[in-house]
Amino acid sequence: SRREWRDLPDWIELSDERGRGGGRPFPPLADDPLFRDGGPALLPFLPPGGEPACCRGAVLVCPGGNYEFLHPREGAPIARYFAEALSLRAYVLRYRLLPRHSLHQAHDDLRRAVQYARTTANGGPVLAIGFSAGGHLIATGCAMIGVPAAAERPS
Repeated sequence: SRREWRDLPDWIELSDERGRGGGRPFPPLADDPLFRDGGPALLPFLPPGGEPACCRGAVLVCPGGNYEFLHPREGAPIARYFAEALSLRAYVLRYRLLPRHSLHQAHDDLRRAVQYARTTANGGPVLAIGFSAGGHLIATGCAMIGVPAAAERPS
């Protein structure tokens, strides 16, 4: 079963970095989209002022967390960098987690995310970057021969 927030390890709780105001980079845990139940989701980070016509492509960011949590330092800050510094559309993938869901379902989430990102990449490549479990998810998803199809794998 899913752990109660009060029982989370310090590296997830980030009590000194969560909250409103005071320069805290992460929302309160109850408001963090990486911790909301409700299935997979793509959290978009778009370049400021719209997307320049010169830039094509998109980036999927898959945070790690032992397939049990999604680490906040490996999500929004990375996607924000790609969007703001490199003018690329970036998405944080909130994929389904163990033990409630299977690794197969997490791979399905990645495939769907790649398919969606391709529709926004203006014909450019779709890249994926992952940390720990997120990196494993990407690597194993890409290594499956013939599954998923090329259109469902990162470039």
